[in-house]
Amino acid sequence: MKNLDKLAIKDNIVIATTEKSVEEIAIPKSVEKIGNSSFSNCQSLQKVTFPKSLKEIGTWAFYNCKALEKLDTPNSVEKIGSQAFFNCISLKDVTLSDSLKELGNQAFSNCASLEKITLPNSLKELKGWTFYNCKSLKEVTMPKSLKEISDCAFYNCKALEKLEIPNSVEKIGDEAFRDCISLKEVIVPESVKELGNRAFDGCTNLKSLKILGISPNEYFRANNINSYSCQFYYITKDKDKFVLDAVSTSLKKLSKNQIRMENPYLINYYIRFFDDEKNIKFLNQIDNSLSKYIAILDDKNFKEKKGFNFEDINKFNIKNFNSLANEFNFENEQNRFDFIKLCGNLGIFMSEPVTEKRISKSGNVIEEKIPYFQKAKEFLKERMLEGSLKPNEMHAMFDNMKPEGFKKEFVDFFLNKANFEELIQEERKQSGFISRCYNEFENVQNSHTSQRGSQRQLAPTVKFFKGYFATNKFKGVTEKTSEIALTISPYFSDQENFDKAVEIAQEKESRNVPDNILEDEYLKEEDIFEKVDSLLNKTKGTLCDTTSTLVDLANKKFTYELLSKSDPVNFVLGKLCSCCAHLEGAGNGIMRASIVHPDVQNIVIRDKKGEIVAKSTLYVNRNEGYGVCNNVEVNNNVMQEDRKLVYDKYKKAVETFAEKYNEKYPKNPLKVITVGMSLNDLSDIIKKNDKESTVIHEALNYGEYAFDGAKHNGDSSKSQFIVWEQNKEAEVENEK
Repeated sequence: MKNLDKLAIKDNIVIATTEKSVEEIAIPKSVEKIGNSSFSNCQSLQKVTFPKSLKEIGTWAFYNCKALEKLDTPNSVEKIGSQAFFNCISLKDVTLSDSLKELGNQAFSNCASLEKITLPNSLKELKGWTFYNCKSLKEVTMPKSLKEISDCAFYNCKALEKLEIPNSVEKIGDEAFRDCISLKEVIVPESVKELGNRAFDGCTNLKSLKILGISPNEYFRANNINSYSCQFYYITKDKDKFVLDAVSTSLKKLSKNQIRMENPYLINYYIRFFDDEKNIKFLNQIDNSLSKYIAILDDKNFKEKKGFNFEDINKFNIKNFNSLANEFNFENEQNRFDFIKLCGNLGIFMSEPVTEKRISKSGNVIEEKIPYFQKAKEFLKERMLEGSLKPNEMHAMFDNMKPEGFKKEFVDFFLNKANFEELIQEERKQSGFISRCYNEFENVQNSHTSQRGSQRQLAPTVKFFKGYFATNKFKGVTEKTSEIALTISPYFSDQENFDKAVEIAQEKESRNVPDNILEDEYLKEEDIFEKVDSLLNKTKGTLCDTTSTLVDLANKKFTYELLSKSDPVNFVLGKLCSCCAHLEGAGNGIMRASIVHPDVQNIVIRDKKGEIVAKSTLYVNRNEGYGVCNNVEVNNNVMQEDRKLVYDKYKKAVETFAEKYNEKYPKNPLKVITVGMSLNDLSDIIKKNDKESTVIHEALNYGEYAFDGAKHNGDSSKSQFIVWEQNKEAEVENEK
């Protein structure tokens, strides 16, 4: 067979080429897979002939093959791995298999000569960065089978002129078409239920963007569309949905059931305002520069009104909020968003005082007008200036607070300084406590009555809320599920959360999933804290290495553990580490996968009291020999100066795990473990101490494990740093 002497083949898999300077190769008929990195950096390779027996092209298989000009995959190929043709800058002609089911991350990234591509009908998902930086790509034919276009799939495809998104697509990821500067017109079909952040950011020549089928109750992110040349935004009410049409042309006359605006940040507000109820209880997002005017068609006489600004139409006190928000620095959009939620629920957006009536001792009715918008604003400002309420804590505290608006009794309770101090103390112990007080305020208060006479209603107290939340109120608790009930009850009270947790635990059991990736081996650093005092007493009066002793004790401020999948703390871990990986969070898919998937497990860091203060969710790809930590989440209460110690423990946990894993599975060892950098609380420290990975290792799609509509896929798809790597000696030994 031609070129057979230039190939290393084992078990019908091409392992490598023995000649990196090869220009042309024909793969033998028996080969079913081209293995990982087989032809990577073969920079002279111009032509490859594939056999009809081929089923898979592995990760990095033709990575950086700069001379490769043509790719014709036989119809037998079902999978192309991550970065398989990354940086094949001469690749111009590509024919994909009709049987292709999986196209890996960055499969054709940086293929600068690629001009057109037809995706096969067998493909359901375009993964992250698939055609990133394909600067010559003008034409893409998408199949009707396609369900998802993932993050950055066509980022920087500067030549892409025409885009037809099929009506089968349900999700378009973050920055999917960012910087596609040749796009002029796009229609997002009604099938798309989720449009990612900045999906069309930088599309500077886009003259028209039509988005069909926006739900009235959907949080539509204005930053999906706000960075291109469209100037006018029309929203049309169509039965139970909205159509958004953004155009750069001159003004056109409004039609029935239509509004127009010039500021894209207002889109979400007006979608809600334009709903049948004509009632906005809460604003999802607020822009500080609300100076643009909008036009609205009067429903009664169908006459266009001009000059109505945001405050006039919605009767919200925006200036009051802005004067407060502008004084503080919110580190990210999420903190600011949850601060807005708090302000809405405390009445800061109200423009009119609340009238209260009471009966005087003489029997007269006395009316008092209380400007809660001013009272709440001043209270929050004082708390933030004194440091008891911090801008960077807003997400952890108020992420789960429902946007239900002003509740007078709760606001009176919250604005009492003594109550507030108790609330903050309890919040430090269990993140989300204040949000739960708001969400369940009426239910709790209904049960807070005197024990005699006419069951008089009692004033709310933090002590009563603590007792109420600590009481197990779930139905159907058995001896087997009692630990789950006790663990989640401080954070959740809805029956459905308990049922969900039990269902996940049963799913793990039915799948016969081991408690640990290492099966029967637990990794938990010895708890030496109770021994510190005796150790110090023993060393008194003796000579010792003071520096090393102090460093060791400092490092023992925290310990690491690979949390057992059977530990019900997995259900609420996000609450302890200020993130969304819990039963009600957007990252519930990460939570569930850490329990039911055999190759996913949580690494946790505990403080001196034994309380969990940080976590990282690890996924191991056993076949390809790598691990990916989703990110590292740290409780907001961990001081900045202690975060380096948390990092040290995290690194030690990863290193110990990798060594134990390779001892247990020497035939398929780990070669590298990386960590995702999106929303990583240790990102600054990691960047200083570790090197960036040139390869984006594919993590588990956590969105597939989500429920309640959550689609968060994880935080490692855009940037990864190496936190552990196999040394050369160990690699050579394993190869032997």
